[in-house]
Amino acid sequence: MAFSLYLTHKAVYHLVRQNLGGLVLHAALPALAIYMGAALAVGTLLYLAVERPGIRLRERYIKMARSGERRAIS
Repeated sequence: MAFSLYLTHKAVYHLVRQNLGGLVLHAALPALAIYMGAALAVGTLLYLAVERPGIRLRERYIKMARSGERRAIS
């Protein structure tokens, strides 16, 4: 999850500022909440949609390699 946040946070901050700049520019605490919420939402989406399936695929591949199987992953 941390890596997903690292990959997306700056782009999310930029998009929030670009689209909600007037709303978040003058209020520090609400701006922080909006930035953090948006970054967390996008990071979670990336984690669930890309990283988690990739980790499962990697673990399945490693398990097959250790057991000596040579067939393709389906």
